[in-house]
Amino acid sequence: MKNSKYILVTGGEGFIGKSICTFLNFRGKKIVSIDNLSNSKRVSTNKNIIFYKLDLKNKKKLEQLFKDYNFETIIHLAAKINARESNIKKRQYFLNNYSYGKNLIEIAKKNKVKYFIFASSAAVYGSHKRYFKENDKKKPINTYGKYKLLFENLLQKSEILHANLRFFNICGANIKTKNGQINNIGVIKKLCKAGFKNKLFNIYGNNFPTEDGYSIRDYLHIDDLNIIIFKSINYLKNKKKNLTINCGSGKGTSTKKLVDTYNLITNKNIVIKIKKRISGDPAEVISIIDLLKKKLKYSPKSSDIKNIIKTASGWEEFINFEKKVK
Repeated sequence: MKNSKYILVTGGEGFIGKSICTFLNFRGKKIVSIDNLSNSKRVSTNKNIIFYKLDLKNKKKLEQLFKDYNFETIIHLAAKINARESNIKKRQYFLNNYSYGKNLIEIAKKNKVKYFIFASSAAVYGSHKRYFKENDKKKPINTYGKYKLLFENLLQKSEILHANLRFFNICGANIKTKNGQINNIGVIKKLCKAGFKNKLFNIYGNNFPTEDGYSIRDYLHIDDLNIIIFKSINYLKNKKKNLTINCGSGKGTSTKKLVDTYNLITNKNIVIKIKKRISGDPAEVISIIDLLKKKLKYSPKSSDIKNIIKTASGWEEFINFEKKVK
């Protein structure tokens, strides 16, 4: 095992983790996936992907893993991701999203890992603008964003070649590879779940200073993210330079348009309920992806909102069908 070069994926049983493991495995990469299964469950069946139930706080087991495998690259996805919850459970987010990740960096340095891909977030920017580029001022408005930014800074000091990938809203699904969201996180997942079960869909505020009064966000399909991660690894290998890029579509879609698109694609008429706007919720958060196009030579191909809704709603039907079969 020490003679072969492996990629370590932390949080490998989550939505993004399972997807990138499958994507890289199809391309002949040797993958070790670890997850503590606190936010996911073990459902992967690919025997080519080696899995360990392991928590990053367990430094002893983590060190043993690095003795057993020659990790050339780390893709660090493991984190708690509920921004609103992060302001209430600050210590938990400090430990999971910063302190335990620090263990990973220390062991990576010790074992001479060459490349480190970090799942950062658009939350590092805050809400002081509508469109964000990578060198904009960072003003995180929640604990989640604060620790993502602190971890970026920690990586910078580590001297490991690394890529900070600032995820906007990762969504959609790939039924062919059986990859999609299980946890009820994110507006598109909640929309598709509510629509499938014929339940109310809550929208928090319709009085934003936008064209239709609804908040606007940037959505990136998981298939595009897989390619971005893959290209980021190659960038580090070929350019020998650190990388920080936005992972978004560069386009904004309002919550109302999401609902309208869902109704159009599924031929349903989902019932919405307007609830009180959440304090501090920004009107618009959209990525500027000039660096993505320039440095990775890539423009999102699958992130048309119709395709996102089509695959996400199809995934909802697929997983519920599988539950019935089981």
